[in-house]
Amino acid sequence: MDSKSISLTDNLTIEAPELLCNLPKRSLFQAALWGDRGRTRLNGTNDERKAYQTLLKDQGPIVFLTDPECTGRPVNDTFAVAWPEVESDLWWKSNFKRYNPDQYEGLLERIVGHINENCEKLYVVDRLV
Repeated sequence: MDSKSISLTDNLTIEAPELLCNLPKRSLFQAALWGDRGRTRLNGTNDERKAYQTLLKDQGPIVFLTDPECTGRPVNDTFAVAWPEVESDLWWKSNFKRYNPDQYEGLLERIVGHINENCEKLYVVDRLV
């Protein structure tokens, strides 16, 4: 078990899915093409193919079909946990909202439960902001 797997298991209790960490671009591209399933039309099933490659193959973009009732993530739905030790260091602009630390633990528990019950694979990519 690698250090990312240990960290996700120990810190977040993510245990069920296979963890795929820092895969190269080509592997992520192929995973998106063949593993992305969901609803793409009204009253459709949740296992329809959603991702298609363009003529540029893995050197270009992927075309995604989306749930017709999903309009994307609204800009005003960006949150950060307002931990007391960092709250004063963040720029809380109008579309970057505070999330209550007391509510975060419950939300995290629900998310981890969903991942452990429903996900076969979890793609992890390390990024710095």
